[in-house]
Amino acid sequence: MLRTAIEAYHRGGFPGRYKLLTVGEYLHIVPTATRDERGVWVPAESPLETVVSIEGGGRFPDPVVTELLQKVSRASGYRVVIGRAPFTYGIQPRIADRFQQVKARAVLRRIIGATGKQRIWYMMYWIKHRQYFLSVV
Repeated sequence: MLRTAIEAYHRGGFPGRYKLLTVGEYLHIVPTATRDERGVWVPAESPLETVVSIEGGGRFPDPVVTELLQKVSRASGYRVVIGRAPFTYGIQPRIADRFQQVKARAVLRRIIGATGKQRIWYMMYWIKHRQYFLSVV
């Protein structure tokens, strides 16, 4: 059903091209192309494809996600910040994992998985400022 929706989106002439990735029980709709200032299609990739290393260090999810997005921002050239996050200190599990050279998307999946709740995340792009907002709901 999602693939059909993506195909319909493409046929509708809307901006951007996307594909569906399936990783375990997770479904990701990720960008594959966008038009440049001349209207020519060029490859596009989500900042969450950035490969990072990060230590959970027994911290709560919020500071780990904040550090993750800082690393993604530096490596990708896009500013990526938290838009909305449900991580509350004290009632969330601590993240002890050590992530070495893995995609930011995989780190985010693991952090969300550690909370024991299924959650959706999405990224909105503010083109004027080349900034992404990551929200987890």
